[in-house]
Amino acid sequence: MDIAELLAFSVKNKASDLHLSAGLPPMIRVDGDVRRINIPALDHKQVHSLVYDIMSDKQRRDYEEFLEVDFSFEIPGLARFRVNAFNQNRGAGAVFRTIPSQILTLEELAAPKIFAELCQQPQGLVLVTGPTGSGKSTTLAAMIDSINKNEFGHILTVEDPIEFVHTSQKCLVNQREVHRDTHGFNEALRSALREDPDYILVGEMRDLETIRLALTAAETGHLVFATLHTSSAAKTIDRIIDVFPAGEKPMVRSMLSESLRAVISQSLLKKVGGGRVAAHEIMVATAAIRNLIREDKVAQMYSAIQTGQNVGMQTLDQCLQDMVKRGLVTKLQARFDSAAAPEDQEPNMSSIDFTSFLKLMAHKKASDLFITAGVPPSMKVHGKLSPITQNPLTPQQSRDLVLNVMNPSQREEFEKTHECNFAIGVSGVGRFRVSCFYQRNQVGMVLRRIETRIPTVEELNLPAVIKTLAMTKRGIILFVGATGTGKSTSLAAMIGYRNMNSSGHIITIEDPIEFVHKHEGCIITQREVGIDTDSWEAALKNTLRQAPDVIMIGEVRTREGMDHAIAFAETGHLVLCTLHANNANQAMDRIINFFPEDRRNQLLMDLSMNLKGVVAQQLIPTPDGKSRRVAMEILLGTPLVQDYIRDGEIHKLKDVMKESTNLGMKTFDQALFELYQAGEISYEDALRFADSANEVRLKIKLAQGGDARTLSQGLDGVELSEAK
Repeated sequence: MDIAELLAFSVKNKASDLHLSAGLPPMIRVDGDVRRINIPALDHKQVHSLVYDIMSDKQRRDYEEFLEVDFSFEIPGLARFRVNAFNQNRGAGAVFRTIPSQILTLEELAAPKIFAELCQQPQGLVLVTGPTGSGKSTTLAAMIDSINKNEFGHILTVEDPIEFVHTSQKCLVNQREVHRDTHGFNEALRSALREDPDYILVGEMRDLETIRLALTAAETGHLVFATLHTSSAAKTIDRIIDVFPAGEKPMVRSMLSESLRAVISQSLLKKVGGGRVAAHEIMVATAAIRNLIREDKVAQMYSAIQTGQNVGMQTLDQCLQDMVKRGLVTKLQARFDSAAAPEDQEPNMSSIDFTSFLKLMAHKKASDLFITAGVPPSMKVHGKLSPITQNPLTPQQSRDLVLNVMNPSQREEFEKTHECNFAIGVSGVGRFRVSCFYQRNQVGMVLRRIETRIPTVEELNLPAVIKTLAMTKRGIILFVGATGTGKSTSLAAMIGYRNMNSSGHIITIEDPIEFVHKHEGCIITQREVGIDTDSWEAALKNTLRQAPDVIMIGEVRTREGMDHAIAFAETGHLVLCTLHANNANQAMDRIINFFPEDRRNQLLMDLSMNLKGVVAQQLIPTPDGKSRRVAMEILLGTPLVQDYIRDGEIHKLKDVMKESTNLGMKTFDQALFELYQAGEISYEDALRFADSANEVRLKIKLAQGGDARTLSQGLDGVELSEAK
């Protein structure tokens, strides 16, 4: 049995948990009972393999470093699961908790009437307590759901992890997961008051700082819901007071007496006939209860609760007696039995149909989709930006859309660094490169559509010299250009040509992978930074151990990256890489500026010996605006070019390109002139994209006039004026 089959069996039997433990057969928890599955015991290697295979690289590293790790895992069409992997004395172990897919209402839970009344409080603190697995999360989810359906406001939850997902109805709901959307409960609660909430759910009040912040929020006009691991109302009050230093306790008692609205302590019991039912102790903050808190007379609370049934209070014993009388539980179960409740869910998803945007993008062959608060979602088609809808995105819609495309580790990185780059694939639609960012303290992103079919050199109308470069045995070939100029597409065509026309091992290191290559004549190994390897540095350091013939580096960003490229070329490999520069000269200057002065002579020597070509490109709109054409500047590593690079005379490279068109070289201005002459681009765009507009203008004028001597004919009658 593989892990998918075991989890399917668990879901089929309505189990809350699947347990794997080395030396024992798999077990499931059904209605609180742990039951064995009738298959042979699993050894350490089997359990380790089942769990390890579904981990990401980061999770494996955490598991190996800390010997335990928490993560979520989804089987499409079945369910999501929260996983805790750990080690125990027999070897590996893991627990998979099924994440509930439905939020039960207060009515479906048969919750006491006071629960709904508490949801209508304008402010204060409502605590739901109980041991792990007592159903606290289910009760709180029903209360939040009641507010969401009946009130107008902003609900903010801080949880670890997010358990039940709430879709915004009458309320705006924002759900933040600790270690993914925020560094911790304390950080999230400190910023919560600046996020204009009306209702705040704190997944667990864990320490002094969390409790202090929750009390502050309740005092400042918010209705705060929170959980604690205590078994009764009296113990809950003691627990809160005890975490504070002695000098602060009187003040905290006063704060708590004013802000507390209720404490609900609950446990789950087996129900007669199967299933489980919740039993509650309910303490409502009446004037008498407030006075007991303020005067530290916690011991008297039990009797106050006993006599407060007219305001919705009840002790646990009173609740159990009623449940036994109604035949819900047996006397024995009421005294001794309790079980566990499910506890996890996916993060909040935007109500906007984001997939429809991606489908439209693919249909229109748009290159980019822009998501930014304050403007409608917009896409770029053939270089022109146009809105998809009429309505601007709100900051929350923008944030929801961005977070919805991330996995937990990406969200964690995004919250830490305020930017994140990755790729996504949508079945039946395509692949997209995503860049997420903050701007003006709001979230935005740009998605670039990735062509999954590898284009050919001919389809892209690339110069024939590209094929020659693709088959080079060793050296460095640079593709340069601004973002969105098609570097990745041209590079993919080049790799595709080599793949079809040679044998060998091609390794690509990308962030993210854009074009997916099939194995043809070559073995293609594609590694994505952050998924298949920790970092560029780690991947590059190990590349030579993988016996490559061709190494593609998605982007040279640092001196270390360039050092690796040169080292690979010097050891007999063909290195293909991209760089953000506008033309060949600027690319050379940028590489030189990576290095300190004392290393530049050696660098120039290394470049002169290893550089085989620099291909700079731009995408120019066609006159009808319905397509674009590639304009390429090409510098080849001829002996003369090598001499100029070695001597540091980079400024002379432009003239070499102009004069070496017979070898396949050309400048941008020459490429633009050729495209204009062929009717592929307009006169205005030829000048706009030129390195030297005057030079292109002169070329066009000469071509139209036929003779430089005729250029002055348009100036008949023009004379120098006399100075006054």
